[in-house]
Amino acid sequence: MHNLMRLAGPGRRANLMGMKTALVLMIGLFGMVGQMAAAPAAVAEEKTEGVIPGLTIERKTGAGFLGLQVVDGNFKLTYYDGEKQPVTADHPRALLRWPARYKSGDDRAMLNRAGDGTYLTSPKFVRPPYSFRLFITLIAGEEGGAEGAVETETYAITFQQ
Repeated sequence: MHNLMRLAGPGRRANLMGMKTALVLMIGLFGMVGQMAAAPAAVAEEKTEGVIPGLTIERKTGAGFLGLQVVDGNFKLTYYDGEKQPVTADHPRALLRWPARYKSGDDRAMLNRAGDGTYLTSPKFVRPPYSFRLFITLIAGEEGGAEGAVETETYAITFQQ
C-alpha cells in the first residue's frame, strides 16, 4: 500500500482513503440487495400463479383465461381458471378464422378436444408468418347434453407469435 501511495503522488492519499470508503459502502449495499432479493422468493412460494404459454386471452364470462399458441404448425387453445391453472375445456369445439396471405379469402380451422381435455387443437397446418387478425368462436355443446350449459363465445384478437 505504501508503494501505491507513492505512485499516487502527494495529495492523492485522501483519494485512496475515499476509494476505500466507497468500496466498503458498495460491499454493504450488495449485501442489502441480496437480502432484499431473497425476501420476494419466499412470497412467490406462497402464491404461485401459473404462466400461460402463448397469447393470453381473458374470457368475457369472467371464467378465467384462454391460452392460444401455434405448436408444430397447429393451433392449440388451452383453458385456464382465474389462477391460471389448466382446467377442462367447457366448449367441445372452436372455429378459428384468419385472412390467408397466400390466397384470396380466409383460412379456417375447426379445433376439437384433445389430450387430457384441457385444450382444443386441429390437424390443419397454419402457414407462417404468425401475425394476423384472428376471429375465434367457442362453440357450445348440443342442448340436453352435459356440455349444453355454456353459451357460445366470440373473440377478435391480433395474433402474433
